[in-house]
Amino acid sequence: MGPVAGIGDSMLPGMLIPILLSIGMALAAGGSVIGPLFYIIAFSLIVIPGSYWLFMKGYNMGVRLGGDAGQQQILPPA
Repeated sequence: MGPVAGIGDSMLPGMLIPILLSIGMALAAGGSVIGPLFYIIAFSLIVIPGSYWLFMKGYNMGVRLGGDAGQQQILPPA
């Protein structure tokens, strides 16, 4: 993990969640059921695709690193 690894970790709970919650609470303050639904749907639409993309990016980079390590004789043959 590099020096900027903590930026994403602080952006989600520090910026995204409070903004979405404040919008949802403003909608729910008038008695509307759309407020909680807005938060659940908006959070899911942002976090699930982002998490999937980051997972696949890390997986593909790991597979590529494993192939490179085998070709350069970094790892001994099994």
